Amino acid sequence: MIIKSEQSIKFVRSSYGPRLLALGLGFVAIASALISLQAPWWVWLAPALHGFVWPHFAWRRTRNAADPAAAERCNLLVDHFAGGMWIAAIAFNTLPVVLILVVAGINSMAVGGLRPFLRGMMVQAAGVGAGLLVYGVQWQPVSSMREVLACLPLLVLYPLAMAYVTRSMMLKFRQQQRELAYQSQHDSLSGLYNRRHWDACVQAEFLRCQRTGEPAALVMIDFDHFKQINDMLGHLVGDEVIRRFAHRLRTCLRRTDTPGRYGGEEFCILLPHTTRHDAETLMHRLRKNLQEQPLIKQRAVTVSIGIAALTTDLSTHEAWVRLADQMLYRAKYQGRDCVVAAGVDYPVPEQAASTWQWGQQPDIRAEGHVLAGLESGDVGVALFDPSDQLIWANSVFLDLFLVAPEPRTFADIMHNCYQQQRGPRIECDDIAVWLAAADAKRRSKPNRSFIIDIHDGRYFQVEENSFENGWLLGLFIPYTP
Repeated sequence: MIIKSEQSIKFVRSSYGPRLLALGLGFVAIASALISLQAPWWVWLAPALHGFVWPHFAWRRTRNAADPAAAERCNLLVDHFAGGMWIAAIAFNTLPVVLILVVAGINSMAVGGLRPFLRGMMVQAAGVGAGLLVYGVQWQPVSSMREVLACLPLLVLYPLAMAYVTRSMMLKFRQQQRELAYQSQHDSLSGLYNRRHWDACVQAEFLRCQRTGEPAALVMIDFDHFKQINDMLGHLVGDEVIRRFAHRLRTCLRRTDTPGRYGGEEFCILLPHTTRHDAETLMHRLRKNLQEQPLIKQRAVTVSIGIAALTTDLSTHEAWVRLADQMLYRAKYQGRDCVVAAGVDYPVPEQAASTWQWGQQPDIRAEGHVLAGLESGDVGVALFDPSDQLIWANSVFLDLFLVAPEPRTFADIMHNCYQQQRGPRIECDDIAVWLAAADAKRRSKPNRSFIIDIHDGRYFQVEENSFENGWLLGLFIPYTP
């Protein structure tokens, strides 16, 4: 109700001033005609009340109405009817009559358009008829110099007032447009570009670089153990960390760079005219800045950073973003608080090297019924690291998905299946879109079960299990739908 009341007051104020001016100056014009007619005192009474009392009553009535717009339309009909009566009262004096018709018509047209204007003209005609019954039939259409002079204030000041009101409304409308445009493009917490607008910037830069051949790089950044900050220090501190990090990005980056908030505690940066080496240098400088100037005093806040320079083998901007995201997860896999760039070989962390080696069964905890079929060949199983790199797979999976005998990413495997028409049936014109959808589903639901069909006509029940150091894919065969 409070919001509705504030909106009502704004609407009423926009009509209160013009009505007060128009009716007050309009009475001056009517009074000059009544003087020429030597009208008795009782003829003056109604125009005076309408000119000086009615504007305040109409303002209060509209302000307290449940529907201010409907109340204001009703007020305008009252003005039309009263104006018609004053036309008859002044014996159709030409200049005052023209001003009455024009002012009433402008008000109706401004509030509602053509239909309220036509309705108001019909009500005004009824007012003329009522005025003839009350004041009698008189005809003195010629305006004297006194009446012309009396009409000049309304003739000059009212259009200026309407121009001022129109300009004020236009400025407010432009300001609202700017605010809406800002809100649609920016994240409310960080003040950076939101994911949708940032993605549009990436797409535009991708197309520009394809035409010009200029370098560019994408960066994905994620806080390390951000959940611990929220759990131990509270969500307000977590929000403050996000705000301060966003400010740090704006101060550390170049004017040509485009930072954004990708979602949650994950941030993204578009670096135009930037090679992989330059992007690494810039991100190492950012990490150093965070170490030297901590975001909060309670504990150190570190970030993992993934970099993907634009290359010719990236066919879409979605693939470019996905590659940067994979590098971010590889940075997590490397131990966090580090920078990882696509195309650079990094040493495998000692803990992961002892656990995940190509050709060896990983030491992980997974669903018992999945692992039970590894030796018997009843189940196809594959293990991927956080960057979607294939670490281990049994022979059933390798044969079913036509996997080459060397480490490959999940995207590489599915691209090959799509091209060779082997493995799962992918009903999609763009494999990149399919991969993006599959990745989103896996992240939104770490443990899920679903059915897929293969090009040879068989169906498989799939068990997908994600954990901190990667994810496991299991296929039960055969499955009868």
